[in-house]
Amino acid sequence: NNRTRYYMVAERSNRFSNSSDSHQPTNIKTNIPPINYPSEDFITSATVVKPLSNYIQQFSDDDGKEQQYIIPDHVFDKEWAKDLPIVCELDNITHCFTAGYGRQIHRATGSLLLIANGNERSHPVAEDPIDRTDMSAYKGKLRRFTENELLGLFGFPSSFQFPKNLSLDHRYKLIGNSVNVKVISSLLRYLLFQPSTDSRL
Repeated sequence: NNRTRYYMVAERSNRFSNSSDSHQPTNIKTNIPPINYPSEDFITSATVVKPLSNYIQQFSDDDGKEQQYIIPDHVFDKEWAKDLPIVCELDNITHCFTAGYGRQIHRATGSLLLIANGNERSHPVAEDPIDRTDMSAYKGKLRRFTENELLGLFGFPSSFQFPKNLSLDHRYKLIGNSVNVKVISSLLRYLLFQPSTDSRL
């Protein structure tokens, strides 16, 4: 997503210091350094960010399950509707999804998905912005991301499941308070498997 996050990796060594007798960090790294640890999930500066279409759930026209995620019509009559954070399946970046995603509709809580409904776009919204002149034109065409779509975006394995008695709002809250599993996994592998020259280890 488009919110910058900083992670602190620490250990009792001089690996991240300016010198052997200094414990001040050298700098803030903008990517995770490569390590000699084979893994398809390890994130590096060469990792390609996939478009949202890789995570989007397809609904059947008859099951009605998509309806619970559709943005209510009255939202589009609000003055602030022109500022709704909208993306489509071709985009590969979203606004940060937070714990309030299921309760509030705002760019500070996460993006909304533009439903194609046979009108597929040829370019991402980031490259070809939508027409926001009349937001009522998007009634029935915007929805929240499903909890399973968000789990995929956050790097959770497809085998992960919430307890069935957990409400949708509660699921959104838990996901919004989470972090990307693949990023944390890559950071831990860098910390644990990157060789250190410190004699104290």
